[in-house]
Amino acid sequence: MFRLSSLLLIVLSFVLSGCSSKLPEPLPVGVEAPLARLSYADGGYDSLASFRGSRVVLFFWAEWCSKSRRSMEGFNDLARQYEQATRGGSRAPSTVFLAVDLDEYAKKSSVEAYLKKQGYTAPRHIFSGNGGDDETALAFQVFTLPRFFVVGPTGRIELSTDSVGELEDFLGY
Repeated sequence: MFRLSSLLLIVLSFVLSGCSSKLPEPLPVGVEAPLARLSYADGGYDSLASFRGSRVVLFFWAEWCSKSRRSMEGFNDLARQYEQATRGGSRAPSTVFLAVDLDEYAKKSSVEAYLKKQGYTAPRHIFSGNGGDDETALAFQVFTLPRFFVVGPTGRIELSTDSVGELEDFLGY
């Protein structure tokens, strides 16, 4: 009986230790951004490497995540403000805003309707339909939403945050 209870205690400790495992952290500031493939909502493709020389602001979100939806409003406003500033000549047009949607393919029409209804047109929309298995999200180690990254012109990550306010402060808005 003692052996059985000892064995059960050992097995239980292994099971419980597995339950408390922590998710990996998103890629940190200072590291080279991965050369991920970007799948646009319209079916086109691009590579993050194609933006080398420009600053890229990435926003990982999903329609099902209420915090992401709230952050999308601020992100869209920020992208729109930046767009207007570049047209006026007060800023160089070398920053690209990309919203990476982590919804499943079955939700594509729902996501498109949501974006249209809300008027979220300023950032370019990335949508692979792979949900949490999106290539870009996995490359940046995004396991919680929302998540923002700023990739500098040299390809290094300059900011990683879950706060649109921190992103605004970093970009000077």
